[in-house]
Amino acid sequence: MSQDRVTIAPSIPRGGGPRWEKGAVEGRTYKNPSVGLELTPAPRLEFGTPELNGSPGTVPQIVRIAALGELKPHSARDVMMFYADALAYYPSGRRSTDDYMRRIVDNQQNDGYEPIEAIPYGMLGGIAFARHDFKKGVAYEIVLVKACDTQALVFIFAGADEETVSELSAATELKLDPATSGCVSNGPIPQDKPPNSSSSATGPGSDGQVYRVSPDVKPPRVISSPQPDYPQEARKEHTPGQIVIWMIVGSDGRPRDVKVNRGISPELDQAAVDAAEKWRFQPGTKEGKPVSVTIAVEFDFRP
Repeated sequence: MSQDRVTIAPSIPRGGGPRWEKGAVEGRTYKNPSVGLELTPAPRLEFGTPELNGSPGTVPQIVRIAALGELKPHSARDVMMFYADALAYYPSGRRSTDDYMRRIVDNQQNDGYEPIEAIPYGMLGGIAFARHDFKKGVAYEIVLVKACDTQALVFIFAGADEETVSELSAATELKLDPATSGCVSNGPIPQDKPPNSSSSATGPGSDGQVYRVSPDVKPPRVISSPQPDYPQEARKEHTPGQIVIWMIVGSDGRPRDVKVNRGISPELDQAAVDAAEKWRFQPGTKEGKPVSVTIAVEFDFRP
């Protein structure tokens, strides 16, 4: 994936943007206190040298580092890439996670990658990221994105197929400093508090259980994702934020037990719930059979 075209510079932000350092690799862990991140790749990957491009107040800044696996004949190389992009260089109304992911999808298509249906979210370090998968020739990619207070964090996992790339992601360790990264100021989505999963699963092919995403359980894929219709009065009264919705996607691809995990206000939260209830999915699977799966969906609210 080409990273250079992702960043645009419509204007120089006041204050000159972030003051980042490129960080350093200590043992198997990449540490960058200026970004607020510690990152350890899957055991079969080795970090290269971190890079810092751009200058505060003049050229948009990007911090990046890649971890590579061994070269394999006739197969895609295993890769993990991380980069942080300063959001101050983007228009104020185009700094959400959804906005950033749309840029990536456009760039990937320009580079010849075929977008695969978006998955509601991907977890890394106990934090929910927007996720989109891509394919090009023998290479498969998972891209995780989260736009935080001042920076977008992007993780790219690449390999020969979805199973291989999912293993790379699952074996990656991520720690974020809430104060510096601005990404988990409201706390990560708690993995021990999903919606009530004791009720019977519904839909064809159901085995009567509700699962959570794991190496053995593939997540649902989004088919239709209407966005919330926020009330105008509520828009005027609240600052930007995120609404996190928990739901169970049944083996029929329909949401149920839709609940707010982290909200902003009753009016905005209800609009997000109403939208989430209209989403439709290709159901998650276990051993190739459709099953009910607990997932989280994050909506970015912008007044």
